[in-house]
Amino acid sequence: MTDQSGAVVAGASVTAVELGTNISYKAVSSSAGEFTFANMPVSLYTVTVTAAGFKNIKVDQVPVTAASIYTLPLKLNVASTGRRLRLRPTR
Repeated sequence: MTDQSGAVVAGASVTAVELGTNISYKAVSSSAGEFTFANMPVSLYTVTVTAAGFKNIKVDQVPVTAASIYTLPLKLNVASTGRRLRLRPTR
C-alpha cells in the first residue's frame, strides 16, 4: 500500500473480517507496504486498513478463493487534523 504521493506505508494495521462468521484476521504492512493473510477459509471478507496520520480504508466483498493469491491495491489518504489556523498581521 502507498500514500497519495506513491510512498510506501509500512506498519499499517490490516484486518479482514469474514462476512459469514464475523471471524477476523489481522496483519501489519511490511516495509514494502505489503501484507499477507494465511490459511483463510474461502469466503467473502471486509478488509479495513488503519494507519497513523491517514484516513481509514474499508473494502467490502473481497473474495478469497482456493489456491489463489488476491492482490488488493490500496492508496491511503492523509487524514485531516480538523484544526484551523487563523493568522493576523502584526503591527
